[in-house]
Amino acid sequence: MRTPIAAEPLAAALDRAYQAFEDVWRPRRIEASPYSAPADVAALIAVPLRDLTDEQIGAYAGSAMLTIGSGEDYNYFVPRILELAVSAPFWIGTEPERIAERLDMAGWRAWPAEQIAAIIEVFELAHALSEREDNEAWGNALITLKETRPPGSICYGPPKRILFVGSQDPIRSEAVKRVFAQRSDLAVKFADTDVSGPLTSEMVAWADIIFASEKYHRVRIKQRFRTALNTKRVVCLDVPKKHTSDETALVQLLQQKIGRFLPQLGGPAIK
Repeated sequence: MRTPIAAEPLAAALDRAYQAFEDVWRPRRIEASPYSAPADVAALIAVPLRDLTDEQIGAYAGSAMLTIGSGEDYNYFVPRILELAVSAPFWIGTEPERIAERLDMAGWRAWPAEQIAAIIEVFELAHALSEREDNEAWGNALITLKETRPPGSICYGPPKRILFVGSQDPIRSEAVKRVFAQRSDLAVKFADTDVSGPLTSEMVAWADIIFASEKYHRVRIKQRFRTALNTKRVVCLDVPKKHTSDETALVQLLQQKIGRFLPQLGGPAIK
């Protein structure tokens, strides 16, 4: 049986993890196997995340993305799962190696930078404390989280290949290009979601992360390219056409929203 880990720095790191994930919306509905108890599934989203009991989040962690929920759901529950892993690590799905596997399944390498950093910090501190007990589980999991994936794999470090999807709109298109004009670390492609438009499954498969201008773009991408998406993250920036009359203001809005999901800025963009 694994021993609970307790230390003030780790407790503070868990608080920072909750803060890093506080903008993730609570799921409105969670898909689950017909063998799951509907009341137990509904209970997961009936109360604030921190108020979930160990029994509730522990049962979810063991079945996450296998018989219950999606990668987006896991994104919401991660802070509570990490808390359980260090305070009451007796549940299937709270083993460090298992959490690392589930994070990969959820496409965590395309999550916002502050979320990635918060996860790594918790693993590093838990690893440092577990070394006192000669427990290699956290260290092995940390190696998995930090390793670089080969090109073409589902998860490949921080986002490098960016696909921006929207409707044909000259002002918005120009604003997006200006946002990425100083990025030497990114390859960027642009497409629209019209049935006759240039967006293809090959483009979707190429991208590390996909930005959708509006909610209906995100819906259409998921409807048309479900297979190609696999665990890729599709981020809705919620920038409808009513915001496109002022290109400078639109650039500032896009920089603010896109910046949450990408590494630090670099130089001129990759063509």
